[in-house]
Formats: sequence, structure tokens, C-alpha cells
Amino acid sequence: MKTAFLTELFTNNHSLIALFDPAIKTFNRVNEFGLKMLDIESMDELAHHFTSGNILVSPPMDRHNYFDSICASATLHGHFLNEIYYKTGSGDTFWGLLEAEPFVNNEGIFILIKLTDISQIKEGRVRTAPTATQLQALFNNSTIGIVITNGEGTIINFNQFAENQFGYLKDEVIGRPVELLIPNKLRRNHKEYKDSFNQHPQNRVMGEGRDLFALRKDQSEFPVQISLNHYENEGQLHVIAFVIDITVRKASDQMVLRQREELQRKSDEIIQMNIELEKKVEGRTKMLKETLAELEKSREELSNAFTVEKQLSDLKSKFVTMASHEFRTPLTTILSSSYIIEKYKAAEDQDKRARHLEKIKSSVQTLTFILEDFLSLEKLEGGYVHASILPMSQEELVQEIEGIMEELTSMLKNGQEFQFSLESFSLIHTDRKLLKNILLNLLSNAIKYSPEKSYIDIRVFVDQAVLKISVTDRGIGIPDAEQAQLFERFFRASNASTIQGTGLGLHIVTRYLELIGAEIEMVSKLNEGTTFTVSLR
Repeated sequence: MKTAFLTELFTNNHSLIALFDPAIKTFNRVNEFGLKMLDIESMDELAHHFTSGNILVSPPMDRHNYFDSICASATLHGHFLNEIYYKTGSGDTFWGLLEAEPFVNNEGIFILIKLTDISQIKEGRVRTAPTATQLQALFNNSTIGIVITNGEGTIINFNQFAENQFGYLKDEVIGRPVELLIPNKLRRNHKEYKDSFNQHPQNRVMGEGRDLFALRKDQSEFPVQISLNHYENEGQLHVIAFVIDITVRKASDQMVLRQREELQRKSDEIIQMNIELEKKVEGRTKMLKETLAELEKSREELSNAFTVEKQLSDLKSKFVTMASHEFRTPLTTILSSSYIIEKYKAAEDQDKRARHLEKIKSSVQTLTFILEDFLSLEKLEGGYVHASILPMSQEELVQEIEGIMEELTSMLKNGQEFQFSLESFSLIHTDRKLLKNILLNLLSNAIKYSPEKSYIDIRVFVDQAVLKISVTDRGIGIPDAEQAQLFERFFRASNASTIQGTGLGLHIVTRYLELIGAEIEMVSKLNEGTTFTVSLR
């Protein structure tokens, strides 16, 4: 299975894929695409580039030992992931996402290296809202297998990554039962699971507490993690399965388990040696105790590392579940409106077509806001956002706020209006772009959580020589017991579960406020409204 997996990985991948032997510090295998991407000709040249640090541009670190550090981190933690600025053999530079994890086969223990060119993402070249074509491209080019079935379990769509995973072409599986992709030993219970899901559909991860396997066209099996999601189209239930091949992860888990067992065995041996040596040489006792203390410290560090890894895994699972849930509603609206528009062909149907086009635009805007939240959080977490504090006059602030109100006009519900009031001031010092992002978030939240025919107040005033900007809505408010959690990542108040949102907006606001040295206060009363006040110092 590992041979087939490696062949697939090295053949059908638009990233550099390589196996590194840390024992002799050389590469065992590398794909042709990777050599072309780095503009080099051989594995020896690749090894020289990596181990000498020749291709490393950023971040600043020991250029000659950084690759050893990456291999050590991957071996200890089971995985390494970081963005680094590289230089090719010809001197060109690009941003790359470097991934490393242990890989074990009959020949020994290797480090599996994957380097992906993410320059376009880092340079912000893809900034437009996703269209239907882009969404189709996202489906086809996703680096996770996606299988879509109808309520009867018949496959109705199959993306390109799933073709690589299962060895089937899309045309070979469309119209066939999903059991085609399930090993024979698991098919017996699958109908019961499928009927249960159809009766009570909900987004969830399959196989919690047990191992799951999928079946390729060549009848070989491979371990998978599957996340199930659902949506309805014209009253019919459809199921989306996100399929992740966890072969490498399983191998890494086994290696880590063996290392822990070996560590425990060594620990037991050292303790026994300590007992024996204490009887012979009193002077050796202190040295052995220090050795044991260092070993215990290493074990604690390893335990802490496992805890952090689990927290990151839980956060990733929560992110995938939330993202798939938030994408489903606007995507369903876009799809259904697109089908309906096709039926309105007469000239007198223009109003109906326009109404559904507005629904599509609104859904695309919702997707854009969600994607912007994800990208903003990623940049903040990676430390790529920095404040540029400059003077800002009263006229510039007013111009900025008026521009934000105009930008959000299309989001206003029926009868909603902005009310802007200003108390004179001379000058403030802040980052204009970050302040705009903060106000955009607060005002869009006010629109989202307020009813129709209501006012949203924006007030600029001075309090004890401090300039303050407040945003007040007359919306649903926040329960008292939940207000302390409001700025946490992914948190949604219990009374907002039916309203579209990621739970990232206010968390991102607090991160921006830290960068510009500002503070925020919140006053809210359930079913009466909420006021957020930003203090600029």
C-alpha cells in the first residue's frame, strides 16, 4: 500500500515532494515537478540547497542548521508546518509552505517533505469575490477528496482529488452507489448508517473512536478520515463527504507510539541502574538523579507537545465543521436561484430574474465576508499584519466613516438607517486601514443583528481627552452569561445560532485593537441592543 501511495504522491502533485534520509543527510527520492519548481537538476543539488541553507531567504535563522531543526521538529511532534521565503537555483524568489512529517517503511525512517508555492496567496493576487466558475474551480482543484451523493446514496459528483485518491475517473463513478468506494467488510453496516443519517442529517465526522477505510479501483484499501455534510436542493437531500487519506498520519502515529514505548523502556532501565549504582558508589547518586530529572523534564515537554497537537487538531476539526456549515447556506441559495433563473426566459419575467440575481449577489457577498475573516485571522496568527501609526485629522476620519457607511448601504435591511454624530476634535494617531477594518466589522454586525426599520448610531466624541467611536444597534443583544466569551475565537452567542456568521469577527477586532494600541468596551441588554465603544489613545 505504501508503494502505491508513494507512486501516487510523487506522480500527481503540483508541489515539491521528497523523501529525506536524516541518518545520511541526503534525499532518497524527489518528484520531477519539484526539481523544476526550484530550478535544479538533481537530488544531490537539492540536498546541497536544503542542508546548506542556500535557498533560505526568510525568516532569519541559522541558515546552515535550519533544515536539521525542521527534521528534528517533525520527528518529535509528528509534523512540521511553516511559511518560508525561498530562492531557486536561478536566483528567483517565492513564498513556500513547507510541510515535513516522519515516514516509515521497510527501508527505515525518513522525513517526507512537501513544498508548495503560495506566492499568489501571499501577494494577495486573488482578491475578487468567488463566482460560480471560481466555486467550480475550488471544487475541482481542492486538495481534499469530495464525493457528493443524493439521498439514495448514488454518486452525483466527484472531484479531481477524489479521482487521484480512489483511482476512478469521474465518469466511472457517476450514477453508481457510494458502496463502490467502501471495502466489502464494511458495506454490510453501511446501509444502516446511511438510513440513520438520512432520517437525522447533521454535519459530523464519521468513524470517531474507530478506524475507517476506503476502497480504491484496484481493490486496495487505505485509512481515511471522513466529514459528512448535507444540503437540500429542490426538496431532495444531498450528502457531501470530505475524504482525507491519513496513511502518513497512521504511520507517524505508530512511529510515535514505538518511540514512547522505547522511551518508557529506557526510563525503566535507567531507574533500575540507579538502584544498583546507589548500592555501590555514593558519589554517582547525584549524577544519576540529575540525569533522571532531565529525562522527566523531556517527558513532560513531550507530553505538553502532544497536548498542544491535540488542541490544534481539535481546532482544525472545529474550523472544518464551521466552514462547511457556513458555506452551505449561501451555496444552496446560489444553486437554487441559478436553476430558477433558467426558467424565467420571457421579457415580463425580468423582475423575477432580477430578484434571484440579487439573492446570488448577496450570497456571494456573504461568502466573501467569510473568506475575508479566515484570511484575516490567518495573517494575524502568522504575524503578517503590522500597524503603521500616522496622524489622522477630523476631516479624514469623517471621510473614512462616510465611505464605510456608503460601502455597507447594500447590506442594510428594509428601513434600516445610519445616524452619524460628531464632536469636534483636532488630531489622532492610528493605522487608517486597521481602523477601517474595525469599524466595518462593528457596523456589519450591527446591521446583521438588528431588525428592519431600525437606526444604527455612529458617534464620535471626546471623553476625558480620549477620542471615542461608538456603534449602537437596537438588535437582539447578548445574554449576560455569555458576554465574557464574546471576543473568543469561533464563539457565537446562543441567540445568534440562526444568523449567518463565523464567530471570528470580534476576535479579529480585538487583535487589530492590540496592534493600534486601542481598547474596546461593550454594553448590551438582551432584546434591546448593543453598544461597542472604541477608545483611541
